[in-house]
Amino acid sequence: MLATLTGPSGIGKGFVTEYLLARFPQIQELIWTTTRLLRPTEKGKTNRLRVEAEEFLARRERERDDIRCTHQVHGHWYGLSSEQINRLNHAVFLTEAHVDNLGDVRRVVRSAPICAIALVTDDLQLLETRLRVHRKTKSDEEVGQRLAAATRELLYLCDHREAFDLVVGVSSANESQIATNIGDFLAHRIGGHHA
Repeated sequence: MLATLTGPSGIGKGFVTEYLLARFPQIQELIWTTTRLLRPTEKGKTNRLRVEAEEFLARRERERDDIRCTHQVHGHWYGLSSEQINRLNHAVFLTEAHVDNLGDVRRVVRSAPICAIALVTDDLQLLETRLRVHRKTKSDEEVGQRLAAATRELLYLCDHREAFDLVVGVSSANESQIATNIGDFLAHRIGGHHA
């Protein structure tokens, strides 16, 4: 089984991921290959493999589809290697899937059931605070770009709610319970899947 978390920058996907990995030791995280520099909080973790853009694009063009599910977010490439996709038959996995790439993930990942979870909010101030304070996004321009992208992504997610197994509204009032609620939802789905 593959559980996907989809939502805009700053919504809390990373926090939920950390919680779920701690709560469910049988869950493994998919490793995305990316051209984005790793954030300080990602150093030493294994969910991102950073490569230069030239290597990424060359691997994407290989005949054997070495990197699939490719997409660009905020100027950086992301993709799943064929090796990662093939691992899905053997365990329960968790990953973040960008809204623009979720359809591609569904098309490529045919060997495992997918449980798609969307995180949404109508509080852009919450996202801005998280981007500035927690993520330490450096410039006003970058924050503005991410909030504009978040607005587009949230509209898409709300218009396509039926494509998700669970849609969770995030607000400052309920943010401390979000990870627990998602964990409770996944507990029933994970039951029949073993690592």
